[in-house]
Amino acid sequence: MKKNIIKNIILITILFIFILSIITLISSIISLNNNKNSNYYIIDSDQIPSIYNVVGNRKLYSYKSLKNNGIKTKIYKYKNIKNTSSDLSKYILELKNNYNFVYTSNIDLSKNNGEISLSSKSLDADNIIILKITYDNNSYEINISKGKGILQNY
Repeated sequence: MKKNIIKNIILITILFIFILSIITLISSIISLNNNKNSNYYIIDSDQIPSIYNVVGNRKLYSYKSLKNNGIKTKIYKYKNIKNTSSDLSKYILELKNNYNFVYTSNIDLSKNNGEISLSSKSLDADNIIILKITYDNNSYEINISKGKGILQNY
């Protein structure tokens, strides 16, 4: 009798873990798809135009949202990009010309890989948005962070 109860508890636990794993997987897929074609990357009250908004549909490979020491970060990784230089050139010009972003690094899109950094004031007082893009020949990662800070001479 005791063996049957233990056996049932083990089976129920295994079934529960399996169901929980399936729910987590489905949730991740839904989250990835919801972020895939969004017109904006959103951190709190700030909306930053997405790469999709500026250059059209691109294959979102992965998405992460993190919070560490008061800094919120969202990371979007895109793969199988035909012309990263063209995409990023259009994207950073859009951010600079229409969304008050300033360059915080030298930009040379003629290189096969590199990093671009831009910043902007947040809508939240005493906060800034830092947008860092790491790229290579056929992919890029857009890393958006928000935290306490001020932009000088802005």
